[in-house]
Amino acid sequence: MRPVLKLTGVSKRYGSIQALSDVSISVQPGEIVAVVGENGAGKSTLVRCIARAITPDSGTIALDGVELGKSPRSVIQQGISVVWQDLALCENLDVTSNLFLGRELSHRSGLRQAAMHSEALKAFDGLHVTISGLDQPIERLSGGQRQLVAIARATLDLPKVLVLDEPTAALGIAESRTVLGVIKTLQARGVACLLISHQLDVVFEIADRIVVLRHGRQVADLHRTETHPDDVVALITGVNVDTTAGQQLRRLHSLAEQLADADQSSILPLTVSSLANALNSEQLAIYHKNDLDSGPVLQCSAVLKLPPVLERSLGDLPLGAQGGFIGLAARDQKLRVVHRLREVQDDPIGGPARSGGMGGAWAAPIVGQRGTLAVIVGFTDGPAQLQPDQVQLLDLFSTMAAAAMERGELVESLRTQNLSLEGLRGVLETLAGPDLVRAGMGPALEALREGMKSDLALLLVESDNGRLEQRSVSTGLGPSETILAGEALLSLARNSMDQNRLERTSHDREDGQLTESPGTKAGHAPASIGSEVAFAPIQWSRGQAALLCYWRDGGEWQSAGVPDEVRQLLDGAANSFRLALERELTIDAEREAAALQQSRAYEREIVRRLGHELRTPLTAIQGFSSTMLQPGVEWPEGEKERFLRIIESESGRMGRLVAQLFDDSAIESGTLRLDLDYCDLVAVIRQAVSVVGSEQSISTDLPESFTIWGDSDRLEQVMVNLIGNAFRHNDEGTRAKITLRPGSTDPARVCVVVEDDGQGLDADVLDFINGDNDGSLLERGLGLRLVRGFVRAHGGAISAAAGRGTRMEIVLPVEPDEEQAR
Repeated sequence: MRPVLKLTGVSKRYGSIQALSDVSISVQPGEIVAVVGENGAGKSTLVRCIARAITPDSGTIALDGVELGKSPRSVIQQGISVVWQDLALCENLDVTSNLFLGRELSHRSGLRQAAMHSEALKAFDGLHVTISGLDQPIERLSGGQRQLVAIARATLDLPKVLVLDEPTAALGIAESRTVLGVIKTLQARGVACLLISHQLDVVFEIADRIVVLRHGRQVADLHRTETHPDDVVALITGVNVDTTAGQQLRRLHSLAEQLADADQSSILPLTVSSLANALNSEQLAIYHKNDLDSGPVLQCSAVLKLPPVLERSLGDLPLGAQGGFIGLAARDQKLRVVHRLREVQDDPIGGPARSGGMGGAWAAPIVGQRGTLAVIVGFTDGPAQLQPDQVQLLDLFSTMAAAAMERGELVESLRTQNLSLEGLRGVLETLAGPDLVRAGMGPALEALREGMKSDLALLLVESDNGRLEQRSVSTGLGPSETILAGEALLSLARNSMDQNRLERTSHDREDGQLTESPGTKAGHAPASIGSEVAFAPIQWSRGQAALLCYWRDGGEWQSAGVPDEVRQLLDGAANSFRLALERELTIDAEREAAALQQSRAYEREIVRRLGHELRTPLTAIQGFSSTMLQPGVEWPEGEKERFLRIIESESGRMGRLVAQLFDDSAIESGTLRLDLDYCDLVAVIRQAVSVVGSEQSISTDLPESFTIWGDSDRLEQVMVNLIGNAFRHNDEGTRAKITLRPGSTDPARVCVVVEDDGQGLDADVLDFINGDNDGSLLERGLGLRLVRGFVRAHGGAISAAAGRGTRMEIVLPVEPDEEQAR
């Protein structure tokens, strides 16, 4: 990252006095750099050079890579503000006037006092401080309040760099805390700060880095966390101060900070490295305890500058006497010191250590709440002698390492449990959510796979023929690998179910069967493609099911078994899926019951409506036929012909009603068959107009012809019904218009609009046409129901709107889809 402020080789001389000599300092954005030194060290001269109150004899000062201007005003304009030690405030002016001194807000009639007062309040609010009485003179304020006013004035336009010259020198404890809080607030807002101070307690509380000046020269540039106040005092005064304790405290503090952020695998190497520096011993090794099926062993996990012959010999060691002085230290949880390695003859490490030129050794156990976690081993060229302070350091480092290791294990355990809980929560939320269960199976399985960190997850359900079938899958593999793994898992599960093995505990993994670990429904087995599988059987009311997860790289389970978090998550997920399957059955049953109830209601309505519709033509036929058959009555030929035409018309009406009933039944049952072929839609529309017989009241806007893929008879029925409704349900004199717009919104579709200037359809009829509400349709007859069914059967859509009349819009595909084309 490029520094926001960079001083390079800055020097300044006053006559024979060299005030500054080759000073180089860089400040990063948001960083607080403290400059310390005795009086006369050059601190004030440095500030004056930055502010351009004086010009340095040599060197450069740059802001964001651009050298500063030559005047104080140009420095302020570039983004550097300075708060001088004497504050440079006007005692007789109030707070607001001091804030805006030299940059007052004004208009033609004078100063904008209200605006400046408002901006002043905002400035102090931004610093999270309160100054009571912005209209009172500065001379009435305390030292701390004056300092805050000076800082607020310097940061009114939020500079890039703020230079503070002894900001807390003359303040009390409470006022100093307030000023330091303001500095931290500015740091959080990205302002870099160069802090000039001689108060080391303030410096070590707030600074990120410390630059030490002595006699105008820069003698140190230190990170606060890596130094000690004693060292800074020594650098300021030039006196050699004994800082052994400070160095050790810094090392411990640095180690604590590193261990707090380190992952589990880095804790022991960090401890070894820090301990080597603390003890001035670079020949170290570390063993960690690992609990195997055969018992606990010590395994070497890190070495530091050991002879090759010794490093190659650091194999596994048992706890106790057989593990030599290292095994004894681990078993007894006590420090073991071997003053001379030649004195131990049967030690497994003693011989290789002597061969490598080592004279002595020691072993310090790292002990946690559950016993020995690891052992730190040190080797010396001569006899091993640990002084009391070194023993104490070993104890401190071991305690810190143990706490860090147990914290890491706890964090890892919590992280794993959290992942499991999050995965299970995702499964539960998906399966118990408002979506249909079938739609939720896929997302729920995806949540399970992510929680398990597996490569493939399968839900298998027993079908009607008694065999497990794949119900849902979630995969992170490629297509071909997914197919191979899915087939292998399905084959294993089927074979296990056939042999009634899915719920039985077994340890035989040589026969390619899914096996179950004792005490849990989650088990594991290597699949035929060389992987690891965890599964959970499911028993529900329709038979068997199973959840399976597959890991492409799961070989570490071969000895350790299924991890507990996998068992817990898989068992919980299996129970959730069982409830979801049962819920799906309930939903299906409820849906079937609702459909049956609706169907019966529809049947009753059809019978009622059909009886009403058929009664009228049947009454006419019966009446006119009985009239013609009356004995002794002779009817003129004209009357006979009129009676017969009425009988013929009403018979045709009955036939159409019956045909519509069959069509509606076919639509309702999904068995409607269309006689599809290419037909001229314009000719269909013109034929419908002639059938309705109201050509004088119908205008058309049609091309010469337009061919689409459809059933011409059904489309003619659609147009006859729509045009007929325009006149049947409106007053006499109603006019209608038919428009055909090919490709108006989509080149693959055609739009036909039938509109009239009548009274408009009722809201319930519009709801039916635009949606799926069948509530009051039969009160209007079967016509509109057939229209909607025929249009949808063609793959089209119909919509309606009412205003000044009714507008019906039908959109139909022009070409057949792939299935129709086949």
